[in-house]
Amino acid sequence: MAAHDPVAQLRVDGDETASVRSTFDLSYQALASETQRLFRLLGLVPAPGGLASAAAAALAGLPVEAVEPLIDQLARYHLVKVAENTRLACHDLLLQHAANLTAEQDPPAEQDAATDRLLHFYLHNTDRAAALLHGRSSLKLSRDPQPDGVPIVEFAAEAHAQQWLHDEWANIVAGLDFAAATGRHRMAWHLADAVRDFMQLQAPPQYRSVVLTGLHAARQAGDLQGEAAMRHSLGVLCWRVAEFHAMIDECQAAADLAARARWPQGQSAALCNSGIALAQLGQTRQAIHRFTQSLAIDRRIGDRAGEAALLINLAAAHEQLGNLPAAARFGEAALRPLRETGQRQGEAIALSYLATVRREQGHLVEALDTITASLAICRSVGARHDEAAGLTTLGLVHRDAERHDAALEALTAAFEIAQRLPDRRLTTFALVGLANVQIRRGHLADAEDRLDAATNLAHRIEHDRAIVEALLATCELHLAKQQPRRAHDRATRALEIAQRSGYTLLAAQAHSHLATASLEMRDPAGCLEHCEQALTLQRPAGQRLAQARTLLLRARAHQSQGDVTLARSHREQARRVLDQILPPPSAITNA
Repeated sequence: MAAHDPVAQLRVDGDETASVRSTFDLSYQALASETQRLFRLLGLVPAPGGLASAAAAALAGLPVEAVEPLIDQLARYHLVKVAENTRLACHDLLLQHAANLTAEQDPPAEQDAATDRLLHFYLHNTDRAAALLHGRSSLKLSRDPQPDGVPIVEFAAEAHAQQWLHDEWANIVAGLDFAAATGRHRMAWHLADAVRDFMQLQAPPQYRSVVLTGLHAARQAGDLQGEAAMRHSLGVLCWRVAEFHAMIDECQAAADLAARARWPQGQSAALCNSGIALAQLGQTRQAIHRFTQSLAIDRRIGDRAGEAALLINLAAAHEQLGNLPAAARFGEAALRPLRETGQRQGEAIALSYLATVRREQGHLVEALDTITASLAICRSVGARHDEAAGLTTLGLVHRDAERHDAALEALTAAFEIAQRLPDRRLTTFALVGLANVQIRRGHLADAEDRLDAATNLAHRIEHDRAIVEALLATCELHLAKQQPRRAHDRATRALEIAQRSGYTLLAAQAHSHLATASLEMRDPAGCLEHCEQALTLQRPAGQRLAQARTLLLRARAHQSQGDVTLARSHREQARRVLDQILPPPSAITNA
């Protein structure tokens, strides 16, 4: 039966009235002609998520208010069911019957027109929803004109756009697959391109197969720009799952195709994304070179959205190098073009980086305000990946302010979201943050479990920054367990990787841990040497809280050497800094 027409097969031999088709026809023949036509057209394109009335209107080429009475009539005759969410669903046998009827009664040109209207409905309204949630993309491609009779979905708010994409996702994927299978190659890859921004927000399931279908369709159509766009999407997907070497390969392929297609926005995006991958692999200076090349292209062609994205990445890269003043300048410079172009997700990311910079500079109240604003945007547009990253930053702000319960709450929320996402970096950083807090609370066994998991993940994804942060947290654990020799070994390894990868602030942190371990091993001279190295890195970066802690460490070393005057001087310096930057408890509240 699966191999043939199941509607025709379901009958009693010798009795033409005893068949499924004849039974269906009793209801069908009772319908008005316009309602019959709508029913027939339901069999054209799969809609596993059920058709919204606006989609049914697109299929029929009628206004929504005109198609709703037809849907009601179909429901009264039990040819469709209307669910609580007002979407109409149809049994597979009825859909097969509808497909048979449209093949028999509707001219091929009318069938094609109805199909095109529905696919354009998905394409253009996906673009509108993505633009509201994500802002104008620098990679926005020119679409074919929307045919007459295709309703425009008006999104009252970001939550409405987010819900529409969620509800239509299964239908968009089915429509894309149908377009590819029926030779509508241009439509297939355009649909795959349209959902890219949605993927950047939430990374829905099936996305890899969607992009691969789009890539095949672009090749079938001989469209270099389409192929470049699909390679770009594959690169973004690699970033989501922390496969950075593969991301660089996809970016190179995208850049080559974009150059052949004479598409400068595509070339710029490929350079930018390869820079992101290099930065994640610890090759930060090479990443800055790629970002600078990309920024030059965007400024030459006047692409403000692309320019804003580059400024965010330059902020992140300079933070990684420990140049916090430059990171703050780039992050603040990004906010204006981000807001001008409506890039809400980009604004959230820029605010998150600025919050990180402010935290590292010891401006904890400002850091809290900034990361709270970032999280509000993430939640409004449904950017779960960026929400997890922001919650980790929030947890670290609370940790630095010595509000351990609030830190634990934020980091636990970050971990729970990260667990449901494919990006294992986020899980690693949340685990390290949780371990940091548990060490400060004295819950060392729990911290050790978290760090074992974080270390394994960091090595599995070959992420140097995650490895260094896990090593430094493990060093703290050994110090808390009064194991200074083991702490010294971990900090030495962390320092080697941090220096090789250009992680200046992490190198400073490693020197501080080495100083603490040296003092615990009764080596005050070694402690003072590492304190000096740490301060040399912390002062230019403006890391006031870290400087204060290093000064307190120097005071302990001088005290152990019997130099009470120097010890008192360093303690007073540290206290003045701490009085300036540590807010009263009332200034730091849960976000």
